[in-house]
Amino acid sequence: AIIIARQADNTYDICLGDTTTGTHTLVSTGTPLASPASQYVPEAGFVPGTTIALVRDDYITTISTTDATILNHSQSSYNFTTPWQLTPDGQFAYAPEQFGISLTSVDVLDLTTGALSRIEFPGGSPANGGIIDATHSRAYALTVGGDTVQITRYDFSDPTTPYSTTVDGTILSTNPYSSLGYTPFDVGGNFYLPTFTWTTVQGSPDPVAANTTIHIIDPQMNEIGTISVDAGTNIIFALTVIDETVYAVMADLADNSIVGTYRVAADGTTTFLAQGFGFATNDPQRLFILDAGSFSVLDLTDDTQSTPLVVPANSLRDSRVFDGKYLAVSATNGTDTIVHILDVNGNVTTVTIPDASFAQFDYTD
Repeated sequence: AIIIARQADNTYDICLGDTTTGTHTLVSTGTPLASPASQYVPEAGFVPGTTIALVRDDYITTISTTDATILNHSQSSYNFTTPWQLTPDGQFAYAPEQFGISLTSVDVLDLTTGALSRIEFPGGSPANGGIIDATHSRAYALTVGGDTVQITRYDFSDPTTPYSTTVDGTILSTNPYSSLGYTPFDVGGNFYLPTFTWTTVQGSPDPVAANTTIHIIDPQMNEIGTISVDAGTNIIFALTVIDETVYAVMADLADNSIVGTYRVAADGTTTFLAQGFGFATNDPQRLFILDAGSFSVLDLTDDTQSTPLVVPANSLRDSRVFDGKYLAVSATNGTDTIVHILDVNGNVTTVTIPDASFAQFDYTD
């Protein structure tokens, strides 16, 4: 436990308490309060899965829970409510902050030094935003300017030194990457970014071709290849790379209600796999498929779908993917709430909660 003790002289002490023994160790003493006129004590919290605690007053102090020592002081806007995630190599914790479904920033904590920093993503347009490559401890900011996209790379190890390049084309939004759980990066850290332009004929505003291109950007920010996608009037909303194969959610530029999940080959040819949006799971060979009240699992090894769970549109309340393991769907049946839980193997568990109105989903592993 972190214990903050405010003193009469408007300073505070920080102690690390052991809840198993009831003892505590002094971390620091006599720190002046940033706002002594207010009746508050600094915020405190832990970074789950690590040995680091945080205390915020005028700045954020990081503390080792191993030996009760101060690691670092950082100027940071971390709000203590955004949950932390760990990079696979265990070197960093990061906390993506969203406004709605738009990724606006990511706080990065170096688990060795305790240094805390923030990477801000551009706003002003749904097309501007950020994408995180946790495997390689990087974040990418995308900024659309007319018919080009600027790509800026930030390394978690040195977020103050960005690297940028520009590619042709435009994008509609970066939001699907976080909402679908997509990672557009291969094992080498190359970034696969789809852009598009469109072609019309004189006298008609309707597009006759979407001219979708996947740009392959290496970690040094060089464009090392492109894939011209044979997509007609379809554009790629988002893509993910699984075992060096590209899978994409595509929609018709003239009628974006027509959405499908496709496999994209290296020569640009596409294979239709399923109607609807494919959501990433914790099994790299399976996707959850959501299509207007129909929910199923797509097996990428043989391109088969599980028997769909169908929920009438007028009773559907919410659907959410949790931890890549489960797709939870809530619906109503008279005064009852029905919860369907679809796992990555296509199995469905249904629970009825009598006389209950649905409020929200929460999840714990």
